Amino acid sequence: EGDLIFPLQTLFAGLGEYATVELLEDCVLYEIDLERLQDLYQSDIHIANWGRRYAECACIKSEKLFIARQFKTSLERYRELINEYPDIIQRVQLGIIASYLGISQVNLSRIRVMNWFLLVVSGCIELVFTFCLNKVSKTVGFEKGLWCIGTASAIALSLYIMTKVLKTLPIGTAYAVWTGIG
Repeated sequence: EGDLIFPLQTLFAGLGEYATVELLEDCVLYEIDLERLQDLYQSDIHIANWGRRYAECACIKSEKLFIARQFKTSLERYRELINEYPDIIQRVQLGIIASYLGISQVNLSRIRVMNWFLLVVSGCIELVFTFCLNKVSKTVGFEKGLWCIGTASAIALSLYIMTKVLKTLPIGTAYAVWTGIG
């Protein structure tokens, strides 16, 4: 979103157009002819500096993607993508996301299934919270304190897991499952 798209090989090496752009959703797309862009670079130093800086940023972004594919796990790459674009799962097909991450759709599905499993675990911990809360109301003294600690621990752990899961799952569905279990 808000990114510029132009093939650096076309811009700097003079190669013909070798890439196509497919838009995944409705958007506003502006286009400028390569010759016109070159004229702007020659006529205004500020635009030329901006173009140089953009090219540097594009190279850095490409290098980060290359390094991530070489040295990071698929789970790490997936989490980074979700952190950078939190709503991408709702907007882009999973096959395209898998391709961008350099993993198979099967591997992406395994990563996402783990989040559903954690959501179920969080819901079960919510049951522990409810059980402990019931015990707090029926006990006294030292035992009541232990059940209070259990209650606080269960709700904290459940909410912690839930916040992690919500980074990758649709919030409405995840909340419905979580409350349905707990």
